[in-house]
Amino acid sequence: MERQQTDNLLKSHASGTYLIRERPAEAERFAISIKFNEEVKHIKVVEKDSWVHITEAKKFESLLVGDPGSPVAWP
Repeated sequence: MERQQTDNLLKSHASGTYLIRERPAEAERFAISIKFNEEVKHIKVVEKDSWVHITEAKKFESLLVGDPGSPVAWP
């Protein structure tokens, strides 16, 4: 999903709403996009050495990714 599409989608949702999206044609395949204080921020997700990083200090074993055709949403 393109960054602009994500911005448009998250604009109509509450602060704190986020999604994990695939980045088309980029080395880092995923990004976390989050709406916070009426702005949408994008954070690159880096896969390295079988870990998922959002910063060098934070790493995770996996990343939950949904089917883009069936987004998950909570009220």
